[in-house]
Amino acid sequence: MPWEQLQQSSTFGFTVVALIVVFGPLIAERVRLPGLMGLLLGGALIGPNMFNVLPSFESLDSVGGLGVLYLIFLAGLQLDIDSFMRYRKISAGFGLLTAFIPLVLGVGVGLMLGIDTTAAVLIGSFWASFTLITYPIVSQYGLTKNRAVAATVGASSITDTISLVILAVIIGAETGDSGGIALVLSIALGMVGVAVWCMIIYPFLARMFFMGMGQERTLRYLIVLIGLTSSALVADLLGIEALIGAFFMGVGLNRLVPNASPLMGVTDFIGNAIFIPTFLVSVGLLFDPEVMFVAETLRLAAGFA
Repeated sequence: MPWEQLQQSSTFGFTVVALIVVFGPLIAERVRLPGLMGLLLGGALIGPNMFNVLPSFESLDSVGGLGVLYLIFLAGLQLDIDSFMRYRKISAGFGLLTAFIPLVLGVGVGLMLGIDTTAAVLIGSFWASFTLITYPIVSQYGLTKNRAVAATVGASSITDTISLVILAVIIGAETGDSGGIALVLSIALGMVGVAVWCMIIYPFLARMFFMGMGQERTLRYLIVLIGLTSSALVADLLGIEALIGAFFMGVGLNRLVPNASPLMGVTDFIGNAIFIPTFLVSVGLLFDPEVMFVAETLRLAAGFA
């Protein structure tokens, strides 16, 4: 089989990715780096911009896209609700601070670098949100009930929402709705719709299933997985970031999937064995070393550092 044809094979692609998932963290930890760095660097090495082992692998993008949703979903599913409610003011305060301080700094640096005002605000909104990419490490060490962790998990949904609203305002300004009022209202209604589906309707349906036909562990896990994918689908249909839907669904199913239950064990195992590592490898594929050493890139990096 020609090399180019072999590269397009799904079996070859999944074999390469599986090898990185197994050995990437082990090698990284040997040189005193976090295991997830092994996944990112491994993805970069096999990507089209370095050794070109996987020039294009659409299945990896699909699994990786589900992986980032799974990551946020697990954060909501394993969240200690009592601790979260106890520290909700801290979570809200941290979410607002960690959104607006990077936002202001990002916009200011963008303007100093000569970037257009609208683009600078958009860049600032990127800095305002964050993804819980290190959550698996926190979970591994049993720190999910820690006050700082509970506050950070809740704050992530706040920062994502703020970034989403800013994006709506910018889109509104560019399309003629100068205030973006219609889009902001649409987001508010969408958030309500996603919350209702994820925290009321689907948990009720899942509870009924668990009490009836859903006694077999495989079926229970599939119901949990359907909850995750349906939350992203509903969020997309309502114009909301799918990550927010995944977090809401995790919180909605939190009481149905106790941390010490076999169902949580299966859900956590599959996520950390397949979906989340694949997401990190897929992110590594985007790495382009040539772009890193372009003068303009270095100038922007220095400004935002």
